[in-house]
Amino acid sequence: MVEAGAADVERFLSEGKPVVIDFHASWCAPCRAYSPKFARIEREMRRKFPAADLAFVSVDVDRNQDLAREAKVRSVPTTVAWTMGRSLFGRLRKKQALRFSGDRSWEDLVRTFSALIEPHARER
Repeated sequence: MVEAGAADVERFLSEGKPVVIDFHASWCAPCRAYSPKFARIEREMRRKFPAADLAFVSVDVDRNQDLAREAKVRSVPTTVAWTMGRSLFGRLRKKQALRFSGDRSWEDLVRTFSALIEPHARER
């Protein structure tokens, strides 16, 4: 997992990669509990779907306020996944594919992330 900023997220999206973001803050106790799970789910998804080309990134909301504002982050931790898709008029634009705040059980994370990533593993 990479600590990223807005430019990194845009670069990943321009490369066609879905981006899964863990928005967190250093002062946030629930974030400190969730971040290791986020790192573990990345490892699990890469093992389960080795052909999927996506980016898992970590974003500190205090250091990347513009990106947090763009993602409409109201509380931390918040997990958001973006993909690029075509709008009605054929323009490429960012689409939100997943969003949740707070922690989740391991089983729920596996189910949620598997449903998100599986279609991207089959495209390649």
